[in-house]
Amino acid sequence: MKNKKILAENTTDIKRREFLSRLGWMSIGTLALSLFPRCSGGDSTKKEVPLTFEAQYPKTDWTMGVVNPDISGTFKIMSWESEFQFKKWNLVIKKFFKTYYPNMKVQLDWGISFGNYNIKLPVLLAGGEPPDLVWMHDTRAKSFSSLDLLQPLDPFIEHFKPLGWPDDYYPSQLESFQYNGKQYCFPYDWAPGGFYVNLDMYNQIDEELPTEDWTFDDILRVAKKLTKGKTQYGLNLVPETNAGYQYWVIRSFGGEWFNEDLTESKFNMPETIEAFQWTTDLRWKHKLSPLPETIQGRPQPFVEGTVAIDFALGAPAFADLLEGKFNYAVAPTPKGPAGRYQFVGGSALAIPRNAEHRHIAYELIRYMLSNPENLKIIGNMGRMFVSRMSMYEYGLPTGNLAQRLPNYKHVFHDLGRRDGVVVPYFHKYQEWDAIFRRNTEMLYFGEELDARKVCLKLHDETNRFFESIHS
Repeated sequence: MKNKKILAENTTDIKRREFLSRLGWMSIGTLALSLFPRCSGGDSTKKEVPLTFEAQYPKTDWTMGVVNPDISGTFKIMSWESEFQFKKWNLVIKKFFKTYYPNMKVQLDWGISFGNYNIKLPVLLAGGEPPDLVWMHDTRAKSFSSLDLLQPLDPFIEHFKPLGWPDDYYPSQLESFQYNGKQYCFPYDWAPGGFYVNLDMYNQIDEELPTEDWTFDDILRVAKKLTKGKTQYGLNLVPETNAGYQYWVIRSFGGEWFNEDLTESKFNMPETIEAFQWTTDLRWKHKLSPLPETIQGRPQPFVEGTVAIDFALGAPAFADLLEGKFNYAVAPTPKGPAGRYQFVGGSALAIPRNAEHRHIAYELIRYMLSNPENLKIIGNMGRMFVSRMSMYEYGLPTGNLAQRLPNYKHVFHDLGRRDGVVVPYFHKYQEWDAIFRRNTEMLYFGEELDARKVCLKLHDETNRFFESIHS
């Protein structure tokens, strides 16, 4: 899941929707995606070339022999990752092309902001000259897939199976990038959520660190002890407006968004309402979580030392932001009345349906994301859990950080595998997310403190939305 930086402002008079957009919580890319009907591969002036797997050239461990190794041309890659984040990929990409397609020129378009990426990408994919390889987020994958903008990977996988496929890949990630029974994207990471704890604050109270057996009542009790007016907040959980991050909380209380058939909302369930009331009360009744105006222009209140316990994705790279600031630890998120559910998410690589070099794109994906040698580079440099489960150690902290966070594997990897829940993103999710945000921002901004009223309104609007997409 990608967090957008809040732009610092000198004025405190910011309109609500403007503030939301700066937080990155508006449905970026919704309009761009909605502009395109089901388009059978985009621009009709460019005919889709049928896939063939007849080997005409020598095969290797990482190439199928379908494409002439002496081919020349331009292979285009598009990513939202920054220059620093893209270094790991570039090392592997350069090695692949130098070894297998030395005459190909690689054109890299990286460093695009996440918001702009999701506006620009559908336009390129629906046009006549799409990139050959693109980054895909789990919140968008089914939307792009449903519009026939992406190449199903199943024919490639069947002909040239990745190492360890599918048993060695996180099931949640495989599922997140499937649509109508087909695998449209190849997951490259696995991002579980958990708590980061400011030990300098926490050691001032007489409490053990949270464990997976703690309940929401336990974490509320501790957050009350940790809060000191508006200078120190006990718990920064998840904003009510962020549906994906909110989902594990809803499931923990026994609630749900809607049924699997996308025909019936579940926002009228007492358990769903209870979950939203809990997070709303945390902020507005108990005043234990930062208020919107207190984090204006401050994208990382935990890093700044104003939050004692913070929900975030597991990332050893987070340590770079905390270096020299304060002592900290990691801890599991709590269990609810319905059991323990943990956020998991991630991203993937995809091939546009009308890409010029689809075979090479798949070979590159397979080379990067199933080759143990390359996964070690990507995991270590990216400091992330790669999508092959047996390679989890590459995403663990090393050196002094490993000593400081001895329970990191347990909190993020072990419990994430046991309790991770797949967020039910669907093909019209971006359009529905706008409805979700429009309603739940009332809770986030304290304009309505009765979660039942908001949830029942969201329930009705969701049902009408489902009726519209099935009519």
